[in-house]
This record gives sequence, C-alpha cells and structure tokens, in this order.
Amino acid sequence: MKTPRTFLWAFSTVGFLLLPVSGCQWFRNNILHPGGQSTALHERPTKESLAAYLNRESARIQSLQVNNLAMEASLGMGLRSVGLNGTLQAQKPRNFRLEGYIPGARSDVVDVGSNDREFWFWVGDAGRGGETPALYHCSHSDLPKAQLPLPIYPEWIMEALGMSGVDPQADLRIEYARDGKTFDLIEATRSPQGKPVYKVTTFNARTVSGTEPQVRSRKLLDANMRLICQADIEEMQQTPAGFVVPRRVTLFYPGERKLDQLTLRLVMDTVAVNLPIDPAMASIWFTRPQKPGVLSLDLAKLQPGNTTFRQPPTAPIIRGRSR
Repeated sequence: MKTPRTFLWAFSTVGFLLLPVSGCQWFRNNILHPGGQSTALHERPTKESLAAYLNRESARIQSLQVNNLAMEASLGMGLRSVGLNGTLQAQKPRNFRLEGYIPGARSDVVDVGSNDREFWFWVGDAGRGGETPALYHCSHSDLPKAQLPLPIYPEWIMEALGMSGVDPQADLRIEYARDGKTFDLIEATRSPQGKPVYKVTTFNARTVSGTEPQVRSRKLLDANMRLICQADIEEMQQTPAGFVVPRRVTLFYPGERKLDQLTLRLVMDTVAVNLPIDPAMASIWFTRPQKPGVLSLDLAKLQPGNTTFRQPPTAPIIRGRSR
C-alpha cells in the first residue's frame, strides 16, 4: 500500500532536546562524569552515561508551552510552501496539542493532540482543494490494531521535545563519526505496530556555547536503516526561568518519492517551561476537537486493503462547532 502523503512522519520525531549549555567543561562534567571526577583528555562517553544524562534532563521538564510558534511547510522539492502561525502545549505524561493556523485567520490547518486515553491528528488542505480532510484518532490501547502507516504519534513528539527519558535497559550502542566531530546514541526499539526501528540522537563531540545546540539531530530509521524522519536542531535559546530550549528546528520527511518530501521549519518563541496549566484550559487543549464537515475515523477500525489517508472511506461527518 502506498504510504500516505497528507499526514507526515516528520511531526512524529520532531526532535527537540532540552539541553543546558554552561562553560568549557560542560561536556565532560555533565556527560562523562556528572559527579565531578577527573577525566582523561580524550575520554569518550559511554552509552550508560549518555542515557543517564538524557534521563536527568527529561526529569526537569514537566510541561512546555509555546504561544508564538511560526511554521513553514515545504512540499515536494520546495515547489509549494505555506507559512503558518501556531501554538504548542505539552504536559506529562500524555497531554499534547499542536495547532497551526493560516496567518490572519483562526481556521486551523494542522491539529495534533493526545490525552491519557487517545490521540488524534488532522491536516487540512490549506485551501488547495482536491483532498478530503479527515480527523484520525485512536485509543492508546488500540494502537497495535492500526494497520495503516502511522505518520503522527504525539508521544514521539514529546519524546523528541526532551520530555521522555531512555530506558537504561534498552538496546543501546554508540557510533563515532570518522571526523570525530559527532557521535550517535542509537536505540534499537519497535514501533507501536511492533516493527523494528532505530532512534538515533546525534551529539556534538565538543562542548558548544551560545545558541549552538549540543544535540544536533534526532532521527528515526527503519529496520534497513533507511530514514523515516529527521529533526535538525539549529538554534537554542534561554527562557527567563533559565531553561535552554530549541528555538529553530527543521523537520524532514523523505516520502516515497521526491514529490512526497516534506520539510517543516519551526521557530519557537515565547516558550514557557513548567508553567502551571489551568485545569479548565487543559480540558480544552487536550480534548479531541469537533470540526465541522470533517470525517472522524478510528485508525483501529480502518482496513489497509481498501483505504489510504488520502482517500478515506465514507464515515460519519462531524457537525457542529470546531472547538
């Protein structure tokens, strides 16, 4: 079955990692020996030290809110692009919402979210016409039943945001670049459908400073080490509360053909970390929306033999208000 183009794996491993940057000894003191022990000049990190570091960092982040999110999506080989404004909210363990709007309008074009029961995603046609937009949803417990390719999964986005740690017992290994400038922490794991995949975190091998990222990219690879999606962290920023978080991130989805490629550039301003979320707002942000005239389809009930994300089957159309 042809992989759908409308819904994009690029969201799913959007990879931002929340990493502090503090002085010339940062790399050695925080990764090699966080307890402050002396280190050899050319000592290399271990997979255990990297996993422990990522777990310490993720433990610091309970919630993340981006109230000024700029997005640019380029389709194909950059022949089509659309600029969006948006917001992002994430709260452990599974609350997530990302919405993108056409500037100057409140009608959304992208809506991705989850709560402790289910997740959903919707990508409109941005006025292009010719496509039937549908809102796809699935309970977390039914996710293994979903037979169609899963392009967007909010838990993976939260993991890429630095809000999930690494299992110390996971199948981990480190690969070092020949030029010595980077190294990869590679985790062998499985997709929700049970297929083998690899999560790759690429680190700068030296201590960085200013807005340069210590973690340069996050990748998701299939069993044959082919790229599923990639997130490049290009610029960091410091919040008023002292957290160092990404500001510019580029997400890339290769697709089956060059015409199917998608590049999503994010610029995240006005970022708040661990800001208390009002329960009334949480009930709005983290509840599956009701969109007028939009198909509502349960991924666990769709059959791959007679439907795709581009051409969904007939289903009840949601009537009523959007939110």
